[in-house]
Amino acid sequence: MLFRRVLKHVNDQNWTAVFIDLVIVVIGVFMGIQVANWNEARLLRDTEAGHLRALENDIALSTESLESMLVELNKQQSARQRLYEINRDPDAAASPKEIDDLLQGALFNIQRIRVNQAGFDGLKGAGGYSVIGEPELIAELQALDALLTSAVSRQEEDFQITFLYTDPFLIEEANVDNLLMSGYVGQPGHMPWIERVEGAGVSNDVLRSRKLKNLVLYRAEIADGRIRSTQGLLEQYEKVQALIDVRQQTLGVPSK
Repeated sequence: MLFRRVLKHVNDQNWTAVFIDLVIVVIGVFMGIQVANWNEARLLRDTEAGHLRALENDIALSTESLESMLVELNKQQSARQRLYEINRDPDAAASPKEIDDLLQGALFNIQRIRVNQAGFDGLKGAGGYSVIGEPELIAELQALDALLTSAVSRQEEDFQITFLYTDPFLIEEANVDNLLMSGYVGQPGHMPWIERVEGAGVSNDVLRSRKLKNLVLYRAEIADGRIRSTQGLLEQYEKVQALIDVRQQTLGVPSK
């Protein structure tokens, strides 16, 4: 329709009308491009906002889990310190129940990292961090990923020491019945058919042995690294959350 009108104006040599028609065409094309760009930008914004909300959920759940784990890791370190003191001091007095609790916390119990990764996995599946429109946030997400990898590596080191050295020691030297009934870190009574053995879970000779002391110190050394890596993770989650809040304000979407 418009083409016919332009052609008629050209045939009539009505150059003013031709110019007006061309302006209308240009404006129409420009507006079409602008609308397409606006729709694409809105789609990108909505996509990014969805990923940011998913990341927020990951951070909230992971932070809660890591904070609980950090409390337990510190409780275990306190148990190791107390066992070390008893081991070094021949006059130290501890009840059988306290010794069992300390052994359970210091040597028997292990803590596993439990973080929520659904949002992070969804982001990677959507094409990686390029979905995020803020370079600083991308850099901190990558740093968080590296810290989590390091924390998992420290955890595996802790597990290896436990499985290779601590577990065989406890199986050979301790009454595990008492350790399983202990409430220092675990949940007492979860196997009600277990009966407590009279006295402490280990003999006095074992309690004062160099082997026990060395196991406690090995676990303490590894746990110190785990505590620091967990604290670093929590700080990094907090930093990422702050950047997500800023990015959401920039996008004009509500935060949690």
